[in-house]
Amino acid sequence: MFRLQRFLSLTSFVAIIVTVLTVSVAHYYVERQEQREVAHRETVTIARVIQSALAHLVTPILTYREFPDQTFGDLDWLRGELDRELAGYTRDTLVVKVKIYARDGEVVYSTETAEIGEYAEAEGHFKTALSGEVSMKQASGGGLLDQFMSAPNIIEAYVPIRPRDFREPIGVLELYADLSSLSVELRREITILAAVLLGAMSLLYIILLFAARRADRIIARQQFERGHHLEQLREAKENLEQRVQERTQDLEQTAGRLQESEERFRSIAASAPNAMLTMDPQGNIGLWNPAAEVLFGYSVEEAVGQSLHDLIVPERYREAFAKGHKVFLETGTGSVVGKTLELWALRRDGTEFPMTLSISALHMDGEWHATGIVRDISERKVAEAELRSQQTLLRSVLENTDNAFVAVDDDYRVIFYNQRYLDLLGHDREFLDTRPRYDEAIRQANAGGYSEERIERLVAERYRQLEAVDPEQIFQFTRPGGRMLEGYAARLAGIGAMLVFRDVTELKKREEQVSFMANHDALTGLPNRVLMRDRFEQSVLRAQKAGQTVGICVVDLDRFKRVNDDLGQHRGDRVLVTLGERIRARLREQDTVGRLGGDEFVVLLTELDGPAHAKESAEKISGAVTAAIDMDGTELHLTCSVGVALYPEHGDDVDALIQNAETAAVRVRDSGGGDLRIFDSSLDSNLSEHLVLRAELSHALERDELVLYYQPQVDLRNGRIIGAEALMRWQHPQRGLVPPGDFISLAEETGLIEAFGEWALHTACAQNKAWQDAGMPPLVVSVNVSARQLRQRHIVRATEAALERSGLEPQYLELELTESLIMEDADRAVGIMQEIRALGVSLSVDDFGTGYSSLSYLKRFPMNRIKIDRSFVRDITTDLNDAAIADTIIHMGHSLGFQVIAEGVETLEQLGFLRHRGCDEMQGYYFSPPIPVEKFDVLLADATPMEMGEEAQDRTLLLVDDEPAVLSALQRLLRLDGYHILTAGSGREGLDVLAKHEAGVVISDERMPEMTGTQFLSRVKDLHPHTIRIVLSGFADLDAVTQAINMGAIYKFFTKPWDDKILQQNVKEAFRIHELGSENERLTHRLQEIRDGSNLYWSEKISVGNEILDEQHRKLFEVFNRLNTFMYGSGDAAALGRIFDDLDKYISEHFATEEALMQRHGFPGYAEHKAEHERFRTRLESLVRKHRAGDISLTPVVTAFIHNWLHEHIGETDRGYVSFIADDDDTAVAIG
Repeated sequence: MFRLQRFLSLTSFVAIIVTVLTVSVAHYYVERQEQREVAHRETVTIARVIQSALAHLVTPILTYREFPDQTFGDLDWLRGELDRELAGYTRDTLVVKVKIYARDGEVVYSTETAEIGEYAEAEGHFKTALSGEVSMKQASGGGLLDQFMSAPNIIEAYVPIRPRDFREPIGVLELYADLSSLSVELRREITILAAVLLGAMSLLYIILLFAARRADRIIARQQFERGHHLEQLREAKENLEQRVQERTQDLEQTAGRLQESEERFRSIAASAPNAMLTMDPQGNIGLWNPAAEVLFGYSVEEAVGQSLHDLIVPERYREAFAKGHKVFLETGTGSVVGKTLELWALRRDGTEFPMTLSISALHMDGEWHATGIVRDISERKVAEAELRSQQTLLRSVLENTDNAFVAVDDDYRVIFYNQRYLDLLGHDREFLDTRPRYDEAIRQANAGGYSEERIERLVAERYRQLEAVDPEQIFQFTRPGGRMLEGYAARLAGIGAMLVFRDVTELKKREEQVSFMANHDALTGLPNRVLMRDRFEQSVLRAQKAGQTVGICVVDLDRFKRVNDDLGQHRGDRVLVTLGERIRARLREQDTVGRLGGDEFVVLLTELDGPAHAKESAEKISGAVTAAIDMDGTELHLTCSVGVALYPEHGDDVDALIQNAETAAVRVRDSGGGDLRIFDSSLDSNLSEHLVLRAELSHALERDELVLYYQPQVDLRNGRIIGAEALMRWQHPQRGLVPPGDFISLAEETGLIEAFGEWALHTACAQNKAWQDAGMPPLVVSVNVSARQLRQRHIVRATEAALERSGLEPQYLELELTESLIMEDADRAVGIMQEIRALGVSLSVDDFGTGYSSLSYLKRFPMNRIKIDRSFVRDITTDLNDAAIADTIIHMGHSLGFQVIAEGVETLEQLGFLRHRGCDEMQGYYFSPPIPVEKFDVLLADATPMEMGEEAQDRTLLLVDDEPAVLSALQRLLRLDGYHILTAGSGREGLDVLAKHEAGVVISDERMPEMTGTQFLSRVKDLHPHTIRIVLSGFADLDAVTQAINMGAIYKFFTKPWDDKILQQNVKEAFRIHELGSENERLTHRLQEIRDGSNLYWSEKISVGNEILDEQHRKLFEVFNRLNTFMYGSGDAAALGRIFDDLDKYISEHFATEEALMQRHGFPGYAEHKAEHERFRTRLESLVRKHRAGDISLTPVVTAFIHNWLHEHIGETDRGYVSFIADDDDTAVAIG
């Protein structure tokens, strides 16, 4: 039996002791040798020190025999001194004896006196030292030193003595060093070391001995137990062999089944449409089916056995692939195992393509293998990219429009909204992102703003609108806070429905403002002629029922021009306002006071008992005017001429009554004024003339006395003629040329206007065609339509007949209708206008702004152009209200997609003002009055553009001062900075200059006649708000200036005389502010254009979708059903060809309709839409071409392709009807 204890015998212990002693002796020897070397060096060092330090004693001793008479003293004294000195140098050292030899070897000095006179050996160490070298010798101590291990303890050192002045040594110095004390210490240390080592080794031996005994006992017990289990192990071995044999049989059977399964798997893989492959633990390809060969470009022979990592994995994935493969080999799992991923793969030609990859793990032979299924998704990615592009475009459009959108699915869950919806309706984004039902969203957004009852009514109302889905039903409501919104619902085919909202608060305010300005005087706020007519008609109805009289009073202020001349127009305007208020205060509540313009008021008196009652009221009006007026401390006394006309005695319409009242007032004024007069027939000297004229007019058409004059219409961008308005004139044989104001109303009264209008229509079309045939540039001729013509739908037939007879294309004809005429029966008028537009003829609204149409109707009018009435153009450069009305009409027209033309333009100032405001076209006496056709021929042939005034220049500065010297000084100073400088001598002249030229900065003197600088700049602020305004004066009304600054009318105020540098710096800063404002306005205008174009596109698309697109969709689905019937039934190739021809025709029509809408409104998606059309046509033509080549099996492919397109772009067909999967070879699987 194995025993550890036998290795720890007594012999082993003895060997340990011997080893310890040997190590101790060896250590002593080494240390001893080191001590001797140290002693050698120390002895030599001491010898050299002695030689050097005691040279003054050593040298005399050595030379004493040669020079006995030297003065160093006797020899004994020298030796005694040397003994004393040496005792100090050798104390506490190892040196025990010192000897000095002369050159002949005689000892001339020794610390042991008995040795003096002896001689050294001739050879040996003395001889060596005498030659100049140091020599060492080890020798016995002569009984003083012990010896250990035969090693001497005395060291003798021989050192040559060579003083500085001698060339050779003159003697030898011998030193004896005793090492005995060092040897004793070394032996003591070695003894201690040996004892410590011996003790440690003995302790270690005892510990090992006990450990070996314990280990022997454990080993013995284990051997006993091993023997007891041997029998059990033999039995287990026999059982294991039997089980291995059974398992081997099972494995053989399993291997057979596995082989069959593998053969079936390979068969499936070979016929699978998707690429299938396997990877072994080394990362090499094991399986590579035919689909993989086609997809990647490698044959099975080239691929199997190759590294998957190198063959098909792109470079950027390889590092991640390697890491994932390592994890997979260790665990059989990974971030991609058991999942379907979208990645990029590498083909043989080096190109990459997108794919879906499904990876599964397979554990075989203790190792992990991987299987993968790969599908090419290139076509799907292209389709997804196109869809994302369209979605991005749509979202961009929806997010950048002023309209708010919210879409719901068929379950009324919110599926889309834009930011504008959150802003307008107050909904919470986070809540809407949870896709709540729309009723829940309404309740959440309005909690706290409305009562529960109001919220529930709101929910019911919205759901009613979503169910009705009628874009024509526009609803309006007011949000908490007063914002007014309007909206409508629209169907989203295959998705659900959409609500569209927009904030119409500002539009309503503008509508109310326009309506008010159109019906009231701008200065006094009193009703104008339009509103007076309306109230007159209402009063007449009441008077007829009550048997009462209605009166019209015209109040003409006497010599009012002097007030304006003396006090200035500003104070004159205040007088008119004051008089309007006074007259109003003197009247009854049912009476109405209005202003006709200038210094003329009109009063409607209702419920009168007769002329006396009317006269009493007129006297009250006269008293209101004649009462003194305090105007800034000046007392004014005015008089007036009042004329009165009564209904029905003096006329049956308001215009006739006003004319007759004016006639009476004129008679009073001619008589000196300050009185009143009631009209009577004796005043109407023209009554009989009127009857004669009426009779002669009835024969004017048959006598060919009617002619058309043409007034050019000019493009304000280039000054060229683009059209003309045909204006009727009566060429009377005796009276000459009768203006339309004298006979048109008569024609309407007699019913002749319809025949006159039809004649004008035919004549204008024929003349326009004649101009075109003569080679003149094509232009649009506008013809006015009367009320009687519009009431009869005959206007549509008459227009069609005029075009057909003349051969004129419809785009060169425009019909003009007045705003008030349209609004007499708006719904009927809109219907007739739509019929006219369907002919291709343009429509325009004449005298726009004088009627009372609402914005909701304006949106429905199928117009091309609106015309600013001449009444707003006349004072547009000076009247703030006229300027505001014109500006509003221009912006409103552009917002609704209309061109805007201004009539009655007579001055360059009016022209410049309209150009600067963005008006598109003009007509008026500034370019040409209405002229006969002969003169118009010459005008067209001449083709000279209209004088447009100076082009706008950068950094234009207007200087206004009534002192020429001041203007010259300012010009000299500011011209140095490169400004384009304009000048004016008064405020009124300055307004005219600003109307013609755009100025960035205006500098005005304060004290000027007629109009102060602050009054002038206040008007500039209202008329030209983007100019920067500066006052420069030495005599300023500080209160007026301060008020103007606070109101924003003035940017800076400078006193005269001015500081040149400060003025220049401030003008430069003013231009910088103006340029920033202009850039901001330009960007805002551009954004509004984009929004307007988008809104018009969508609104018109919805409108057209209810008409044209619906008909196109019906035709497309009809053809699709024919194709479906053919697929499941029977038919010949010719029938199928006809189906494809119809399909291509109707789809092209659909695309053309949408492209026309996009291009018309500058919609940003036009290019993408056209590209999509081309892709669809190419794909369809490819399928049809293969089908017509004889591959009838492609019918399901074509059917499925068309079905998917119809579903995506037009509407949802029957769900689950057909679907298809197509690859690049146009193969497909159709499922009914």
